[in-house]
Order: sequence, then C-alpha cells, then structure tokens
Amino acid sequence: MKKILSTMALLLLAVVALAACSNKQGSSNDKLRVVTTNSIIADITKNIAGDKITLHSIVPVGKDPHEYEPLPDDVKKTSQADLIFYNGINLETGGNAWFTKLVKNAHKTENKDYFAVSDGVKVIYLEGQSEKGKEDPHAWLNLENGIIYAQNIAKQLIAKDPKNKTYYEKNLKSYTDKLSKLDQEAKETFNNIPDEKN
Repeated sequence: MKKILSTMALLLLAVVALAACSNKQGSSNDKLRVVTTNSIIADITKNIAGDKITLHSIVPVGKDPHEYEPLPDDVKKTSQADLIFYNGINLETGGNAWFTKLVKNAHKTENKDYFAVSDGVKVIYLEGQSEKGKEDPHAWLNLENGIIYAQNIAKQLIAKDPKNKTYYEKNLKSYTDKLSKLDQEAKETFNNIPDEKN
C-alpha cells in the first residue's frame, strides 16, 4: 500500500511539474503580438512596450514603403497580430496600396486591429500642393509629432493589455520627455543661427 501511495505521489508531482513548465512556456506566448509597417514605428513601439510584446516590422530599412510587396512571413505575422501600427497619411495606403490589401486579406479591422499612429498630427503638404493625397507622410520628422505617435501607440497597447498599463505609461513618459528635450534643444539651436546678411 505504501509503495502504491508513494508511486501516486511521484506521479502527482510529475503532473504538477509538467503543468508548471507548460505555464512558463505559455507565459511567453501571452505577450502581445505587434506588427508595425516600418522601423521608425517599431522603434517607438519598442521604447514603450519593451519586453511585454513580440514585435515584427514589415518594411526593411532602405525599402520603399509606398511600393513594398509583403513577404509570406509578413502576411503570416499580420494575420496573427493582436495589434498593427501603420503610419497613415498615405504612406502605406498610396502607391500600390499594399497595406490595404494586406490587412484585408488578414481579416483585420481598422481602429480595432490596426491603427494609424499619425492620428492627430498636423498634416503638412508637399511643396506647392494642398489637396488630399498630396500630404507629406513623414510626420515623425517633427519631434512634436513623434510624441503624438508615441501617445497613440501607448493608448492602444494599454487598451489591449491593461494589466501592463503602469509599465507602458512609465515608458511613455520617459520616452516623450526625451523627445521634448531634444525638440527644445533643436529649437534653441535653430533660433541661435544668425540671420544671413546681404
């Protein structure tokens, strides 16, 4: 009888150990799966989300984001993503409209699964243009807009992963404080440039 009980106890311990192992493996899979359309957005996202997410950036550095053709891995990661961040302002949806096709084929819904991080920025138009479709999509080059990008990203991370709200908010503050400081320094440097004399 003692032998049977000890065998059962060992089996129970083995089951508990296996359950613990599977929970540990599952915890890494519990991370938000985030996809971004370019490395700029990926960098901002990483600064806010840290190790709380798995991150995939679609368009490699040096490739044209207007005319990109997604690879099979991009399609797979987009289909599996919990959150997708794109620039907007016609960057990925102009040209060959690759992003529009990608999210449609992945059965993703705008403002539920994928979000424009440029939402709320002041649009600047390309020189000599002022109509829709002629906007300058590179809004992140203005550091004040970079702060808006970061705020939009943090908002959606918190909405999808509220248990890490404090972590995201702390990282957001740290990141936007750095951008604000850089923005102020850039403005001061610009203001100190002497006017050209004829």
